Amino acid sequence: MKRVSFLLYLGAAVLLVVVIYTGYAFWQRSSTADQVAVLDKSISEYQAKINEKENAQITQAINAKQTVNDLKKGTVEWSKVITYIRATVPKSGVSPIAEILSYSGSSSNEISLNMKTYSSSESPYLDVAAVIKSFTDSKMFVDVFVPSISSGADASGKDVLSFMLSAKYVPQTDEPNLNDTLSTVLDKGLEDKTVKTDEKPVAPVEAASPIAR
Repeated sequence: MKRVSFLLYLGAAVLLVVVIYTGYAFWQRSSTADQVAVLDKSISEYQAKINEKENAQITQAINAKQTVNDLKKGTVEWSKVITYIRATVPKSGVSPIAEILSYSGSSSNEISLNMKTYSSSESPYLDVAAVIKSFTDSKMFVDVFVPSISSGADASGKDVLSFMLSAKYVPQTDEPNLNDTLSTVLDKGLEDKTVKTDEKPVAPVEAASPIAR
């Protein structure tokens, strides 16, 4: 009888241990699943923050580049303007028919040139007229105006004309807009992807002879 009671107690104890272990294993599994879910959620949130930060950096880079382009468009490159001015002054042979004594300009692209003819010129008034016509005909300048012409003479008594020429420089707008360029690139990439998806294998063909051009 005592042996039966002992075995009964032992069986009950083993059963209790099994129940406790089963409950613990179930709780452990549930806890692990919850931890994995929390970890997955944290990873997703972290990845979303990384993507958001990368997108923000890309946007800032594009905006910065666009700002630089806008500043470039709004900034007069006076070295180029002076080159255009010197190229616009008519020449007699290889020498200009008038000398530029000084330059001045403003942020609104307005320029003023203090000029004079050379004493070696036989027709200084025609030289002044040629300078005015050259700047008027140029696409780089508009609103060309000579308010006054002063007559003088050099040390040898030859006529020299001094005059002020005013004009407005027309900036060149050849540089494309960054947003338009980016949109074009993205559209082209989508078109290429669509074309590649729709492509079908074709049978190889023999190489044709080159066509003369």
